[in-house]
Amino acid sequence: MPDFMSDGSEQFSRARKSSVDGSADAADRSVRRSEPRGQRTGPSAGRRTEQMGAQSRPAEVRTELFSAQVRGSGTELFAAVQHFTPAVETLLRTIAEAGDTGAQFKVEPRLRYRLSGTEYVVNQRSFHKLTADGYVTDSGNDMAPVKLTDRGHEWIRQHPVPHGGSRGPYRPRGTRPARRAPAQRPARFAYAGGFTAEIADRVVVITCPDNGVGGATLPADVWEQRAVDRHPTLHTVEGPTIAGSYALHWRADPRTDADLLVQSLAIVRAEPARKS
Repeated sequence: MPDFMSDGSEQFSRARKSSVDGSADAADRSVRRSEPRGQRTGPSAGRRTEQMGAQSRPAEVRTELFSAQVRGSGTELFAAVQHFTPAVETLLRTIAEAGDTGAQFKVEPRLRYRLSGTEYVVNQRSFHKLTADGYVTDSGNDMAPVKLTDRGHEWIRQHPVPHGGSRGPYRPRGTRPARRAPAQRPARFAYAGGFTAEIADRVVVITCPDNGVGGATLPADVWEQRAVDRHPTLHTVEGPTIAGSYALHWRADPRTDADLLVQSLAIVRAEPARKS
């Protein structure tokens, strides 16, 4: 057989073999896609299954495995760091501050406890984590002071209070100053029997009532002189103005502005009305 024919046969055989191998690989890939992720076969199937199994384990089991690995390495470490809520951490630090005598709590309504002598109130459930894990103890007596255990002292030693005291122990708030009563406003206006009065700089301006015909009902004649004669601290009386007002000037009078308003109105109202 000529050489060119033998070369052609070999090329044809190699092409057919590569096509068969390619079809087999494609079929294998299609079978792998149709398989569930957890049931795939192949070199990486074992590693993938182990990873999924580790992730599906509960947190407690993963912590136990990690703890076992750490202990197996000969290193004395805690695998899981205990984290508390702010309320529980504040309670633990408050009990720690009480020292060896312990912190005395009293039962309050709605499942609460109050630290004796303070306004600090804590829910009963805040104690559950501390007592269940052995951080505090009351020696089985609900009326006894609550004290820190060795584990509680160790936690306090390893966890200093954060900067700023955001989770520090309970601190009583400073006493709030008593609310001051608002300063009483000095009297400036008064009204009686149709007369209005206003005071400024010890001068009382009294406006007489309207007479209904476009004017004011003024007191009787020469009442100004009679008022000055009867009241030594009343210096002068000016008026009336076009609006029917009088200005009473008081001097060296120890009475308050409110008293002077009342006195001025009484003086004017005591006078009979002027005849028109």
